[in-house]
Amino acid sequence: MHLFKTSRFLCIMLCFSSCVFEERLQGGNSEQILVPPTSFLTPKNEDEFFFNYRLEQFARKTEPLMTETFGSSMRIETSGFWEHPAYTSFAVGFATNLPALSIVEYGETNKYGQYSDPSDSYYYQHLHYIKGLTPGKSYHYRIRVQCDEGNEIFSGDHTFTLSEVPQNAIRIPEDMTGEPPYHLTQGDALYLLTSDLTVPTLAINIKAHNVTIDLDGHTITYDNQSPAVEGSWWDDYAYNEEATFGIRAGLWNFTNIKIFNGIIKQGGHGGSGFIGAGFNPIFLNHTGVTSHNEIAGVTVDYYGNSVAGIVAGNGYVHHNVVLDRGTVIDNRHQGIKALTMGSSNANEAAWNSIRRFRHQGLYSGGRIHHNELYADSFDTNSFMIGPDEGATVEYNKLFGMGYNPLGVGWANNVKVQNNFIYLRGFAPTLRSTEYDRKSGVAGLRITNYDNNLYENMLFEDNVIVLKAEEGCDQARGIWSTNGINDRNIVYRRNTVKVEAMPGNVPHTQELYYNGNVNNAVCAVTFSGAQLDHPNEAPQLPDPIIFEDNHLIGNVNLLVIGEGYGITSSVWMYRTRLEKIAHDSDYFRPVRLGFWYWNTFNNRMIDTELTHISEPEMTPCFYGSSGYMEISYGATHQLTLTSSNQPIRNRSVSISMDGVRTLEATTDNNGVLRFDLLSVQHLKDGGDPLQTAYQQYTFSISGYAPHTLTASQIKTTTTLAFSP
Repeated sequence: MHLFKTSRFLCIMLCFSSCVFEERLQGGNSEQILVPPTSFLTPKNEDEFFFNYRLEQFARKTEPLMTETFGSSMRIETSGFWEHPAYTSFAVGFATNLPALSIVEYGETNKYGQYSDPSDSYYYQHLHYIKGLTPGKSYHYRIRVQCDEGNEIFSGDHTFTLSEVPQNAIRIPEDMTGEPPYHLTQGDALYLLTSDLTVPTLAINIKAHNVTIDLDGHTITYDNQSPAVEGSWWDDYAYNEEATFGIRAGLWNFTNIKIFNGIIKQGGHGGSGFIGAGFNPIFLNHTGVTSHNEIAGVTVDYYGNSVAGIVAGNGYVHHNVVLDRGTVIDNRHQGIKALTMGSSNANEAAWNSIRRFRHQGLYSGGRIHHNELYADSFDTNSFMIGPDEGATVEYNKLFGMGYNPLGVGWANNVKVQNNFIYLRGFAPTLRSTEYDRKSGVAGLRITNYDNNLYENMLFEDNVIVLKAEEGCDQARGIWSTNGINDRNIVYRRNTVKVEAMPGNVPHTQELYYNGNVNNAVCAVTFSGAQLDHPNEAPQLPDPIIFEDNHLIGNVNLLVIGEGYGITSSVWMYRTRLEKIAHDSDYFRPVRLGFWYWNTFNNRMIDTELTHISEPEMTPCFYGSSGYMEISYGATHQLTLTSSNQPIRNRSVSISMDGVRTLEATTDNNGVLRFDLLSVQHLKDGGDPLQTAYQQYTFSISGYAPHTLTASQIKTTTTLAFSP
């Protein structure tokens, strides 16, 4: 009996075609062509090392799924296009479907002739400033981008007109009193930066409602001298208005702050914060839960020990660039975050480019979408996106390497969909002493430490790629849980590829097969709370549902049970399993068990195999004495009748060989849909057992039962019951 469908074609094809052109460049100024970036020959610091690594290891040529997901022809996206005409400057943000270099050509006519600064590498999200313009004048511009194959396209002609400086605008520094820090005390006001600003410590403290700051393309450089406050706790910085920041909101609850169009950099002093407070470029922590702030078109650049990036409060944060050049993290449990917003479901974080961060990326409630993030992880639990309860996380591109980058975390009532996550398990140095020099990565993670209520989580249409390089002993594409308090957790239509790279293969037998199952290179890994032996009437968790997922790998595809615990009731429907050919000597698609813990009521239904034989699907059991069980089968349906009438909406018990019973219910037409379990793999302290069910007995209260053999049930469509 064939339990699995077999695919006869390759899913992944390495096929890169040239980028197409919206319009070919002709002529132009040769001195302003986009020049492909080159690696630093001898990186002087971690920032330069990561620049090299990102350029080389996250290039399209390193992973075919990038082309399958984003396409092979470059385009400038129409969605997410943002313009900000100011007074002497203009900012424009846009996205490309493929990583690209970019520049903006501009001038008083459509002959252009002048250029913004080009990007320094290939990105998906782009932000450019045009500076030194004349208020009230109109200008033409077009966007020019170059893909990683060297081909260029550009947009059509665009125009913008700058405003005259309003008479009621408050100029910084001309209209301010005294030396910085400048205190903005007038509400419902526009403050306009009129020149680059370099200050000793704190630059700007906002002490009014409805303040708008337009940096007008200029740069604020803060933290250039010894600070007035050197704290040893979060409160010392957050609650002291003399503490050093770029721009901060004062105490208390000043609302609706807007910051646009410019650069904020940490200066030469390089002060140290504490768990993410102190020396931040933007710190709007105290704006209150009712505030709706907006930060757009701002580039922040910082590096101090334990310094976080933008703390935005609630609101809309979009089209910004964040560059964290630091490495030191004082408390990995609290985390050092690149961009933090509040928990409001009205929040929106979109179209941001977080080009390097040392620990954690973007944390927010509401909608988190169309951001690109690059993690250079230096400590445990480097979550790239941390959603708050009720958030939607979608259309983000996440790339990470280092100590412990994790793609997206968890919260109740979240939707995580259409994201691309590409992580490389690579341990270049001893970055944290917590777990020695190593790397562990995971694409999606849910961990229920204390059997809390976890409910209503949907993960669908995501693409996850993990590459376990030398030094990586934990690579989990989806790392999930299922406990007695977990409800309605669904994974649907995700593609998960987890690959042990050739440099790591000599360790695969020791790490991933011969018993050291604290380690894992696996597409899907389940941990959770231990349950009693099934003979002791355990309380079963609700099934965790996997539907229409594609799992690809060369070590393990499904693991239930590891050092973080074990779970039960994993139900996987229409899963496509695909083996990567290279370095697959220790390939075991299914592995169950850990220690003496139990796992039961697991099933794989309507499974399709690509480059995997049916004998390879025999599970690899690990554990000294635990009960470990999984069943394979197919969906089936029968129409149940009595006296030629459908038996509607009735519970049906299905007994398999008298040793196992399933429950199902007919629908309003008398159709019974159920999982026809064909083979059970079981280990209960002794040798593994494989049971192929031979008889299926269908029982309905008030009717005589029906029994079918395994061969009969395949050809039967209707069962007529007698009372």
